[in-house]
Amino acid sequence: MTPYADRPWPERSAIMDSCAAAGSAFHERTENGFRVAIGRTRLGATMAELERRGFICTRLFTFPRGTDTPSEHLRHDSSGVPASVWLFADFTNKD
Repeated sequence: MTPYADRPWPERSAIMDSCAAAGSAFHERTENGFRVAIGRTRLGATMAELERRGFICTRLFTFPRGTDTPSEHLRHDSSGVPASVWLFADFTNKD
């Protein structure tokens, strides 16, 4: 399967749109794929949509929000502090 970075723009754009349709947001390219900011309660839907497109989640992690101001639906609670972290997932090709 063609790596994300080597795909034509229309296909990469469609992948970004799939992230949004699943309730998350494409965040950035990574060395081996791309990172998605996961929407609150949207992890399963996002993973299912990207798996359908031939990608697998290789890393899932939180990151403190700091001075970032993501959309409310991208903010997650942590240690009793509401809306204090991002939840990110890294994706790469299945094969």
